[in-house]
Amino acid sequence: MLSNDSIQCIITSPPYNKLGLRQGLLFYIHKDRRYSHCDYPPEQFIFRSKLKLYQTIIWDRGSTPNQNNSYFRPNHEKIFWLTKSSSNISLPPKYYRDCLPEYFKGAIWKIKPDRKNKHPAPFPSIIAEICILTTTDESNEMTTFKMSVKGKYIVDPCGRVRIFRGINGVLKYFPWYPYKAPDPPLLNSTYMENLRNWGFNVIRLGTMWAGAEPQEGQYNETYLSKLKDIVELANNYNIYIFHDMHQDLLTSALKGLDNLSGYDGIPLWLFRKFPNCSSYNMLTCPAKVLIEPCIKYPCPFYDGFDSNGNWFFNYFTSVCSNAFQQLYKNNSGAVDSWNPTIFSPYEAGCRNLLPVYNILNAAIRTVDTQTLLFYEPVTYAIDANGFPLGTGFNTVPGGNLSANLSVLSYHWYCTTLSIGLPIPVTLPPGVTLLTTGTTCNIQGDLIFQAVDNDITQTGGSSFLTEFGFDGRTNTGAQQNDYVLDKSDQYFQSWTVWGQSFINESNNIQYDILSQFNRPYAYAIAGTPLFMFYDRNDTHCFILKYTIDLTITCPSQIYLPSTIYPRPNGYNITLTCELSSNINADDPNSIDINTTNSTANGCCAIVIICPT
Repeated sequence: MLSNDSIQCIITSPPYNKLGLRQGLLFYIHKDRRYSHCDYPPEQFIFRSKLKLYQTIIWDRGSTPNQNNSYFRPNHEKIFWLTKSSSNISLPPKYYRDCLPEYFKGAIWKIKPDRKNKHPAPFPSIIAEICILTTTDESNEMTTFKMSVKGKYIVDPCGRVRIFRGINGVLKYFPWYPYKAPDPPLLNSTYMENLRNWGFNVIRLGTMWAGAEPQEGQYNETYLSKLKDIVELANNYNIYIFHDMHQDLLTSALKGLDNLSGYDGIPLWLFRKFPNCSSYNMLTCPAKVLIEPCIKYPCPFYDGFDSNGNWFFNYFTSVCSNAFQQLYKNNSGAVDSWNPTIFSPYEAGCRNLLPVYNILNAAIRTVDTQTLLFYEPVTYAIDANGFPLGTGFNTVPGGNLSANLSVLSYHWYCTTLSIGLPIPVTLPPGVTLLTTGTTCNIQGDLIFQAVDNDITQTGGSSFLTEFGFDGRTNTGAQQNDYVLDKSDQYFQSWTVWGQSFINESNNIQYDILSQFNRPYAYAIAGTPLFMFYDRNDTHCFILKYTIDLTITCPSQIYLPSTIYPRPNGYNITLTCELSSNINADDPNSIDINTTNSTANGCCAIVIICPT
């Protein structure tokens, strides 16, 4: 039973009409009714009641099942914001409009109707969510536990800076979700428990368009149900999920053609709707104009170049560029050749990606106003800032007002290790493309700094969603260590690619796991200053941050038991009169708590060393 005076807000649709406490609010959704060729607006009922009409909001449904040809097709309903009599009716109701994105701060809400509901008068749940968010106390228990962005960091509802470490779970063919080793078996509870114990708290889950909509307008409910099961299982182990519409290749239609590889990054039915690529391409070498430039490679690739199955080079073909242009412009076929300036990642981001992301952001926010949205530049656009190599993003998708829910996703693979060179090069005897880690480290330094500069300009946070090298080679292990150290320096969240840490027989690959199983600050109750793990010598972990006493939740640090044996295998040194204890829900992490003697703004230093 609900206690008296416990309901602050009710959203209802006929035939319900329940009122809350005397200071409460009622949102009543109705549309005009027609009878005997007359219109009967719902305001008639409201004016006869004792309720006070505070404001009328228009719900723009965009469509309606009413197809009566005798009058204009109605495509909206009305949402009446009602208050009840109280001791002081002159006072406005509680209102927290700043909780909403800009496009819901106006009095016209464009939201698609709910067509999968058997209720006689359904409305989308997003309407209830908006009403609740804007009219209930900020501390109300109904608030969804979701992340947001503050400054350049992802923060939780407590206000703590959160850092994520995790894996990619992407399958690029049927059944489109990873379910068995050596891929991450994401429906296996033992594996999920291992991930948590190894310190991983996030999974980048491939959510594939070709899997969800294999035929136009037909959705694979089984696939969507499996994704839901994965999300729910991960939640049981406090592992977050972010869905990735993974699309590093365009279509399987090109597979085997000119030795190209491929899978359906977009559904095959969509690719087949695109018109054929034009036989003219201004970037094709003059001597090759008559050689099917829709498949062959343009300058500067040498004549007869063969990709040898390397997927990266698919992007340089005219057919790929032509199809992407149509996808970006939502075109059924007017693009016959592509602008050569689009080869610049800056121009591609500015002209193609950001406009599409703006549309997607607006559409998603009609059904979800709280979830973080990840957006991604051209893969090689983060070596520098500005034209021609920058991302091309001068704002986050949706504009500056969406910065608190936006995360720049990027990848880091050392170019000289990943793809080699597109032209034949004869190297002097004894010289290799990479004799030390210097080349990759220089490129990596530029990328981490460029990302930091980019989000400083646009707002939002960042997330390294792909990296990973062969840890069984000296060069690969060195590069993995470099990325992990650099991520600590920038308090950068990451998901490693191509690692499940188990082999085909479901045996744990401890030699690879040991590279990634390291301490880090899971949550920081203040402003991050410094994080470092001495992996080569002392194996000590150091965290520095400025304490914010308005944050009542503790800082949390993950400690792998292989490095810091339980129960007495480590020492903790604390400043600022802090205290520590093992986390009640996760024995692999410790809480760092403030005390009555802790001063606000104190520079906290936490040092943890194995004994």
